[in-house]
Amino acid sequence: MSRVRRAWPLAILAVFAFLPLWRTAFLGEAIGPFDQIRAIAPWNGPKPDGPWDVLQADGVLQFYSWRSLVLESWGKGQLPMWNPYELGGTPLLANSQSGALYPPHVLLGLLHVPVAPATTLLAWFHLFLAAAGVSASVQLLGGSKVGGVFAGGSFALSPFLLGWTALPSVISTVAWIPWLLVGVLSGWIGRPRCWALVALGTMMMLLAGHLQFAAYGLLAAGLVAVLAPVAWKNCGWRPFAYAAVGLAVGAGAAWPQLGPVLAYSKLSHRMAAPTEQGFEAYRSLALQPFELANLPSPSVLGDPHTAAPQEFALPSAYWPIVIKPGANLAESAVTLGPLVLALMFLLPWRDRRSWPVIALALISILLALGTPLNRLLYFGLPGWSSTGSPARVLALFVMSACVLAGFALSHVFATRAGKGGRSQILPLLPAILAVVSVLLERTAPVPERLRVGVDQLIVAAHSTAVPGLVITSAIGGVLLLLARRGPSRQALVFAIIAPALLAGFFVFALVPTGQPLAQVAGPPDLARIAVFNERWSLYRTPAALLPPNTASLSHIHELGGYDSLLNRNTVAELRQIDGRDPAPPENGNMMLIKPGATVQGLASAGVTETWALGLNGIERRPVAGPGRVACPAGDAKIIEEGADRLRVSASGPGNLVIKDNLAGCDWVGTLDGQTVLLRDGSRVEIALPPGRHELALKSRWPGWLAACWSLGLALLLVALAAKPGTPEPERPDTMSSELDNEPNRSRT
Repeated sequence: MSRVRRAWPLAILAVFAFLPLWRTAFLGEAIGPFDQIRAIAPWNGPKPDGPWDVLQADGVLQFYSWRSLVLESWGKGQLPMWNPYELGGTPLLANSQSGALYPPHVLLGLLHVPVAPATTLLAWFHLFLAAAGVSASVQLLGGSKVGGVFAGGSFALSPFLLGWTALPSVISTVAWIPWLLVGVLSGWIGRPRCWALVALGTMMMLLAGHLQFAAYGLLAAGLVAVLAPVAWKNCGWRPFAYAAVGLAVGAGAAWPQLGPVLAYSKLSHRMAAPTEQGFEAYRSLALQPFELANLPSPSVLGDPHTAAPQEFALPSAYWPIVIKPGANLAESAVTLGPLVLALMFLLPWRDRRSWPVIALALISILLALGTPLNRLLYFGLPGWSSTGSPARVLALFVMSACVLAGFALSHVFATRAGKGGRSQILPLLPAILAVVSVLLERTAPVPERLRVGVDQLIVAAHSTAVPGLVITSAIGGVLLLLARRGPSRQALVFAIIAPALLAGFFVFALVPTGQPLAQVAGPPDLARIAVFNERWSLYRTPAALLPPNTASLSHIHELGGYDSLLNRNTVAELRQIDGRDPAPPENGNMMLIKPGATVQGLASAGVTETWALGLNGIERRPVAGPGRVACPAGDAKIIEEGADRLRVSASGPGNLVIKDNLAGCDWVGTLDGQTVLLRDGSRVEIALPPGRHELALKSRWPGWLAACWSLGLALLLVALAAKPGTPEPERPDTMSSELDNEPNRSRT
């Protein structure tokens, strides 16, 4: 029976995490805006119901493709070092967001789980993991299980996490941040083995792949570690040592992936010294004050999934995009909801245990708003000038707010704080939120030519949001009225299901899903093609052909591609072939082959066929040239290709040339079984003696062996620390309710 009492919070959180994924579980769909991409040639599907969302499109163009390659390579028993299909060949391990060595990816790959159900399992696991971590944080602060369940459910169903679900490296990384905090807080309450949890959280967070969010996680852990002595006095220096050891062990364990990423980033086309002009451009991507109107509801600023009336000439009903080019709901998902906001108002501010989390919430919202505080990161941390929007630090703000709300709810039930005092203003909460939202919206610098259209969109958004605000505020009011009676069974049950009730107004619309794309027939013999595309688009489905990276889903080799970490030499080569910048103005990480590309340049890059959109469909034209491999005898061919290997058969004498971009993977070559030296550079050129020969290439990062030893040692240390020992005594300073500890006791 005691095990059941301990397990029920996790079971409820698992259900919460499943709710937004029901379509993928029951309708056979996959996570990602596949309907938007299917409308593009060569699929030429029907026009999607919702408007184009350029950020969410990356869920198919990048992440689904990367997950497919990583799972496939592990399923074949190969290390996911190299992606042979995009950009004429590009690193897979060193692009970070592929999560090539992330343990859940390795496990699903070895089990041969198809990519569509694998993405659903990963999303479910990480939403649950994030919820469980927030719940554990609340209880470490002294809150109750009910408060923890409420906080965890609110975070798992928050618009921020759901808005990023289709871009899975984000939620995979963010899901480990609460556990990093759990490890740090455990040290301050006297648990010496906490360093093992810090190490595990650090390792998994770094391996998950999104290094900007991982940096925010490390920032959160450091800040809480520094401020925790305010909450727990007389702890000495040991908690700092525990946290430092855990961080060091975790970073060392992640080095097999982190090392190649950092080494390859030195070749990035985005590497540049931070400047004042760059800082202002970086700040322009921050959360704008008017976007705080979204605090009570994600639909206050309009629904990006709804098309705007044609007479307004706006891309969608989400009107901030006309003021802030590239604006996206996921980037500004600051929504907490009325109940979390109300509980923040009831937070026991004098309780020191909440102060480190309060400080984390305040600092993160200041960073999200692009205040001068960002200068410390932009100019102080190497490589920070190449990161994305500062608004992404909202991950820490939303997480902290949910933890504080759960802590406050525990206080409400423990002390009947819902009776009198500050709670008297709660019935006015809907009106207050509505007035604040309108005032914040009015700070938006809308151009006069668009003012009429935007005003009408605001009215339409309010007509949708206000009923939801009233209902959710009523739910909060009922909960707080029940709290006046103390920890009754009805109040606790209502508190547990409240996150699902509140999220029901938006939870099913924020995770895009669809039927995966059908495979496309490509050229035979592992040949490379060039797909001609002129532009991309921020506002509407582009008139494109085989969008970048979708070729890899059909195992088609293409010269273009799309990656967040591009080799500057690759960009320079494509610029020479195109005769201009290969990146469209809308996206500097997307490399397109333009229709004016030179035939000689295409042939020199190993292209044997071009694809272009014509009046009668796809026009496929041959390009005269030897293809991806060439030698004077003219009979070189690729006989095996994989994520960590390449084998070529050719006849000599003469130089064998492989026209793949191999930089960033560090290849070891053997010719007829004898080791050969490969010169530095992206292309391989080997002198062949007379006769038939076979060249085999294997990809290994130079520090791979040492990194693997560090990973093994770190895992061994964590395993030893996790070995069961003497149970720790229960802490007496909790606000756990009677129902948490004595569920069968009678009550009045």
